[in-house]
Parts: sequence; structure tokens; C-alpha cells
Amino acid sequence: MKVLFVLCNLDRGGTETQAVELSKRLSSAGCEVTVATFQDGPLRSLLQQAGIRTVDFPKKGGLISVRGAYQFLRLWRFIQKEKFDVVHSHDLWSNLLAVPAAKFARVPVVLSSQRDLAHLYWYTPSRKKVIGRIHRWASGVVVNSSAVSELVHNEFQVPVGRIHLIHNGVAFERFVQARTNRKKLLPGINGDATLIVTVANMHSAGKGHYEILEVAQRVKSLFSKAIFLFVGDGAERSSLEERARTLGVADSVVFLGQRGDIPELLGCCDIFVLASRAEGLPNSILEALATGLPVVATRVGGVPDVIVDEFSGLLVPAQDPNALGDALLRVLGDVELAAKLARGGRERARSRFAFERVVEELESVYEGQKR
Repeated sequence: MKVLFVLCNLDRGGTETQAVELSKRLSSAGCEVTVATFQDGPLRSLLQQAGIRTVDFPKKGGLISVRGAYQFLRLWRFIQKEKFDVVHSHDLWSNLLAVPAAKFARVPVVLSSQRDLAHLYWYTPSRKKVIGRIHRWASGVVVNSSAVSELVHNEFQVPVGRIHLIHNGVAFERFVQARTNRKKLLPGINGDATLIVTVANMHSAGKGHYEILEVAQRVKSLFSKAIFLFVGDGAERSSLEERARTLGVADSVVFLGQRGDIPELLGCCDIFVLASRAEGLPNSILEALATGLPVVATRVGGVPDVIVDEFSGLLVPAQDPNALGDALLRVLGDVELAAKLARGGRERARSRFAFERVVEELESVYEGQKR
């Protein structure tokens, strides 16, 4: 089966990481996979190492421009020439270009993707109408959580039978087997500190970092050895650092920036927290579960698809620092609860979210759409 994955870029984002892992595994399963992208990024090296062909269609100047039209024509001619069996776009921008190009090229199976709750700035009412038409034009829409599935049906009016729910996957063994060395990975942090980690970008306030800072003030007063690690970067970082100083918790919050050693880093930690206000399905929670960390997370989007409250983690309302703090203090103060959540979470990650399951489900969708 000849498959074309189309991505906006090859940065280290959740969608991009999922697509790269899937392309590698589909290739190993016998598919001939090509990855087309509109912008380069560090994940290209992983594709090259796996022997997967990449093709560039730079969208400088925007989609609605002479340059954008030129790249659309290039993409259409490329798809037509290569005679792909499946064209699968994985994000907003690739949906807009790849779905029409593949339909005009008469590709048998054309799949779009929706991996968020349409909460980003781009989703104005008029633009939602456009993306809705694109989704309905595709052979089917791949979504990564129950919440996103409901959105695609209710907001974008895609029939239920054309929506394919395939949860994200996690490279389970990579996180279980990661070798950790806290002294080397986190120099300057006391070896007996209790580390509470969050992995999320800082592009906006939507990831809940400000709520975590408020919680840090309360946790610090009761657990003096607790340290919060913020992994990720973005435009909000300087404001978050200033807020930490204002709250008097700067000595209990460490900003690590972007890291390429997440499995090893998570292995050094004791608790994982995610305070997002909206999510499709966060990879970071799957990675924390696979590592064996007790998880405290907000009950938003696809998070409840992953976390069974009181079994594989604790769920709290979004934008509620008091509830978030209560949950973290429960885990910090109850060793047996922390161990129970860690065991339940790791087992759930292994049994329900391994990439082998994702590949099987995706191949089934491809085959089913061809019939």
C-alpha cells in the first residue's frame, strides 16, 4: 500500500511526533510511506534514519497567495504522478491543502485529521465552515479522542460513520527502559527533592502553568522538598518566571526549556501534573503513565479517555487551583495511593495505548475505506 502522510511541519510537537512514529511503524509493517511537509524541523532526521522519503512543499507567503497556489499545484501533480493508495493529512494546514489536492488527483482514500477542540485562534466562525467542508469532502476524518469525535460530528457536521476514533500511541518500552541519572540530568537539584513535573509548551496560558504556580505556593508550605519542573518553552515563559517570583516560589520552580531526553527526565520524577484548559489528547500524559508516574490532570478534552479517575490518575476541573492543589497534596501525602495510581496508569498505557494497536487500527481504516 502506498501511503502519503502530509504535515504542516516537522517540529517536536505532539501531532508531528505521532505522525513520524506511525510512518516508521507502517513502513516496518510493509507499507510504502512518504512524508510531505510544508516546513522543515528536527524530526526529519528520524525519518531519514528510518529510510522514509520526505518531500518539501514550502508554503512561504501563506496558503492564499501566489506561492501557496504554486505549492498546491506541485502537491497535486506529485500525488497524481505517484498514484498513492492513501493520502492522510494530519493537521489543520495539511487538511486545507492535501485533501483538495488528493481528491482532484482521484486518490482512492483521502483522510483528514482533527486533533484538537477547535479552540485555537484560527478557528473563527467563517474558517470553521471551511474546515468543515474539507472534513466532509474527505473519505473520512481521523480523530484522537471521544471529545474531538463529538466536535467533528456536531460542529463540522461529519456523519458518525465517517469519523474514525484512533487514540494516540506511546512507545511504551522506550519509557519503561529509559536509564535515568538525576544528578546528571538535573544538576543543582537536591537528590532528596520530590519532583513534580509538567511537560507542555508555553505558547499561551491554555496549558495551565499559571494555575500550577498558584498550587506551588500552597504545596511549598506543606512539603518544603517539593520542586516543580516546567519542561517546554514559548512566549509565556518570561511572564511565568515573573509570576513565580511574585508568588515567592521561584526557588521551587525550575524552567528546563525544550528537552530531547523526556523518557530519561520523566524517570527522575515523582509525580506528573497537567493543568491544561483544553486538550485533544496529550501525548505527555501517555508518556508519564508509561514511565510509571502517578498523574494529576484536568478533566478536559480527551484526558478522560486516558485517565480513569482514582485508578490510573486523579482528575480535577480545569482552572481550579484549589482542586488541583488538593489532588497533588493527596498524592504527596499518601504513598500507597501514589503507588496504586502509578501501577494502574502503567498498565493502562501498556494495554490500551501501545503503538502496535494504533498501527492495526489505522491499517484497518485504510483497508476499509478502499473497499
